[in-house]
Amino acid sequence: MASPRILAIDVGASKLQYGIWKGGKWAGTGRMEIGKKTDAVQLLAGLEQLIRISRANFVSLAVAGFVVDGKLVRMPNLPNVEPARLMAGLRALKVPIHIENDVKCMALAEWVQRGRRANDDFLLVAPGSGIGGARVREGKLVRGTHNTAGEAGHMKLADERGRIRNWEELAGGFGIEKTFAKKGWDAKKILKSRQAKAAKLAAQSARYFGVGLASLANLFDPGQLLVCGSVGRAYMRTPRLKKIALEAYAQNVIAPLSGTRPHCAASAYPALEGAALMAMKNKDKKIRRFMQ
Repeated sequence: MASPRILAIDVGASKLQYGIWKGGKWAGTGRMEIGKKTDAVQLLAGLEQLIRISRANFVSLAVAGFVVDGKLVRMPNLPNVEPARLMAGLRALKVPIHIENDVKCMALAEWVQRGRRANDDFLLVAPGSGIGGARVREGKLVRGTHNTAGEAGHMKLADERGRIRNWEELAGGFGIEKTFAKKGWDAKKILKSRQAKAAKLAAQSARYFGVGLASLANLFDPGQLLVCGSVGRAYMRTPRLKKIALEAYAQNVIAPLSGTRPHCAASAYPALEGAALMAMKNKDKKIRRFMQ
């Protein structure tokens, strides 16, 4: 029996990252740019095009948004997308489609990379346009009542003026870009720049990132604290920002957790890999148990 062609798509705030998974390996990958003002009709058109070109017989979507019982509820980083309209359009397509939160897909990919251990214990934090998170305990996702466990970006922190803000406003990509407010500068460029204004904002954001990580570690007491996401990798792989973030973390984490230091996740394209793996849960008991 021929292996199914699985189209895995990571639906982000600025792009559709996609790959065709067949026979346990990638048969092709690519990306399609989308805008922050993309609406449900435009997003659906892009998804339909990828499905048609790929000739896939199963589609797996990893979305930056809230997913409850397999239904998209809200996409904070694509506010013009009406979830009900998008879901209705997806149901009309003649191909099985599964949808899951992108960071939960990332957690699946990381768990597989780590050996599919039944006792695995980690917290995954993924700063990108916003900041997502996923908690894995005893080799299973911790979902919560509404499948929103780990939504770290909505944790509240006080900024330098004492105002209560969402963590992702202070350390996530869109928040950094909004504060910097210079055309042509995305979050990764700002974080890596030595230009004075950008460097000051990057240092401030790295401190907020470290403080937020410490708060999460104090709350969840994970076996390991892993970081992924495009902005997360910029924090952890830019030496001056990593130093600032880890110092802020060390200053705010409680003593028993001083040895639990954040480090980068192993997966190269975790949301895409996780989306492809998610499509196999009906045939793979370990993946099914992890995703329950």
